[in-house]
Amino acid sequence: MGGTRLVNWRVESNPVIDTTCPDCEITYHADETHLGQEFPCKVCGRILRVERQEPGPSLPQELARATDDRKQQRGRYRWIGVGILVGGALCFGLWFWLRNPQPKGVPVSAIPASKPVVAEEPIAKYPTVSPKPALPPLVPSSSQPVVHTPPCIEGKTTERLATGGKIEPDRDISGNTEVEIINGADSDAAVRLMDNSTNATSRFVYIRSHDSYSIERMPPGTYSLLFELGSGWVVACGQFQLERGIQEYENPFVIRYGYDYSATLHAFRAGNERTKVIDRKRFLQGDQHFSLTSGGT
Repeated sequence: MGGTRLVNWRVESNPVIDTTCPDCEITYHADETHLGQEFPCKVCGRILRVERQEPGPSLPQELARATDDRKQQRGRYRWIGVGILVGGALCFGLWFWLRNPQPKGVPVSAIPASKPVVAEEPIAKYPTVSPKPALPPLVPSSSQPVVHTPPCIEGKTTERLATGGKIEPDRDISGNTEVEIINGADSDAAVRLMDNSTNATSRFVYIRSHDSYSIERMPPGTYSLLFELGSGWVVACGQFQLERGIQEYENPFVIRYGYDYSATLHAFRAGNERTKVIDRKRFLQGDQHFSLTSGGT
């Protein structure tokens, strides 16, 4: 349930090109249509040229490099720990040997002749195990756990939607941003993108376990990413028959023009965002089609 998730973004076509004046340190922004053009700085008058910047390392490359560094560091610490343990064992053995000298051997002539030498009985190589009395067979309990079924789900049939299935129709498809949702969990997911300015549902889609789906044509804005994991989807109620948790990203998504985004629903070791557990009231807050009355409790 806990742990961090991964959020990534990438620039689409016609990215913004930054040009900084070396004298004034003022940055100007232009797109690729102005590539190669020159213009004077508004402060000092120096002639600047719009040039393409060399791309820096991508987020996956940085994450891979950081993971390799941590592995090497853990390997060094492991060998240092082994060396400390071996050295400590040797020192303790030497100290114990010096404090407890071995007894000197007794000469054969010192053994009284009148006392016969009795041979010791051989010691068994393996210990003898006495059998334990058989335990009585387990009797199953007559009391069974009570499973609470929300009123909306009673008598309804379940259905497993395909990945990308629309739980609700898309709202406002005037944008050009793509948001990829990756479900690496063992349960299916119902994913909701809520417009924070109105609390209305912008996208509500179904993603099967160990699958991904790209939500397209998202307009710029601030959105909350909420998702429910479970099995046995009840279409009429908008919830799973067997719920395995409802969560929300702690930080909202600020979608800007010219960028694409991706997010994971499962915990990611090198993730950069966290989720929090929420209730169904928060999950359906402001939704146009479902509510606590129609979706159960």
